[in-house]
Amino acid sequence: KLPPIEVSEATASTFYAFAIRGMVFEDANDDGVMNENELGIPGIGVSDGYQVVLSDADGNYLLPNLSKQAKYIFISQPAQYEKTADFWHLLVDETAARDFNFPLRRTAVAETDAFRFVQITDVHINGPEDIMNFVDGLQEINTLTDPPLFIVATGDLVNRGSYAYQFHAYQQGLKTSVVPVFNVFGNHDRSDDEDRALAYNKLLGPDYYSFDVGTYHFVILNSVLKTERQEHWLTEDLAKLGKGKTMLAFEHYAPNLERLRWMESLGMEFLFTGHWHTS
Repeated sequence: KLPPIEVSEATASTFYAFAIRGMVFEDANDDGVMNENELGIPGIGVSDGYQVVLSDADGNYLLPNLSKQAKYIFISQPAQYEKTADFWHLLVDETAARDFNFPLRRTAVAETDAFRFVQITDVHINGPEDIMNFVDGLQEINTLTDPPLFIVATGDLVNRGSYAYQFHAYQQGLKTSVVPVFNVFGNHDRSDDEDRALAYNKLLGPDYYSFDVGTYHFVILNSVLKTERQEHWLTEDLAKLGKGKTMLAFEHYAPNLERLRWMESLGMEFLFTGHWHTS
């Protein structure tokens, strides 16, 4: 049964005006909270969507946020760990400086293990029938004899990004899946606001990010709203987190030849896209 849809009122947003700091820690009791006996994890990639830094020997990180344009802070989920809370924190509407911590726990998946994942795309959540089809599809994947390690949804998650209820419905559908889902931003996910990704960001987190599984580096890109900020982040992410790994990219639009060659020059070996589909 689909959980009831929780809807909150949208409010005007302000950017975070402070340096961004916090800790990445091993969540020994899986409660998502930093407790006195829990230790920090070094070498984890943390980003404000522009700069990428690595947590220090004690798990601490610091991003100066000089431009005051950061909408969120997020980690690149490392191999052999999984999150016990969201891998991101929304920064808009935060009016006071505070720490943003990220809890992780060790996973049983070894770097040498083979694994499977599933790609889904263009869900286009609009009405009740779409929601139930989405939930049914997730349950079919979850009940496979050999379930995948994760799912990637390559964009157009909703039908109209300006309608908050569609994002809420999609988010509630995600809660029915035990298998984690990594989201990609699509053209239908744009809102009509000045910041066309903010409605998405407020519920689903960053519209570009990365994570590792074994010796593979997965890069989620926003091919709809391309910015210099995203390109700068990608350069730093690959330099600090992608070296020596097989790199895979996921984005909504199929790239033209120029973009394909650019991605190849960055070392991307595989590319997965959505957008083209039939009803």
